[in-house]
Amino acid sequence: MTPIPNATSLFFEPANSGNYAAEVTKDGCTIVSDCFNFTIVGINESLNTEEDIQIYPTITHNYLQINIDPSVQVKSIELIDAAGQIEMTENIDNSLNNKLEFDLSQGIYFILFKANDKIIDQQRFIVQ
Repeated sequence: MTPIPNATSLFFEPANSGNYAAEVTKDGCTIVSDCFNFTIVGINESLNTEEDIQIYPTITHNYLQINIDPSVQVKSIELIDAAGQIEMTENIDNSLNNKLEFDLSQGIYFILFKANDKIIDQQRFIVQ
């Protein structure tokens, strides 16, 4: 088992698929958990360059400002919660500035940008 440098916080999200275990040391005693197999599945979080599609604020209460480069053909967006449930689907025009208003519970969400039923970008945001 090889320790991962700087992986010392309460939460850890592996960058690669593989087997992982937690090692905790307190007052000179060390315990190691069973191994967990972690497999990365799904889509890439950033399929376009950051300049093509931008959202802000990434921590919000009830809206997102969406800037889409005119060269990117976005037809619709989906807001998905952390459990994978679609919370909102919206057709969107390909203008540079779009304000998307919503009423969502607090949590982590993903916004999927789609063209011809294919996901072309995904970004994460937090609702407080």
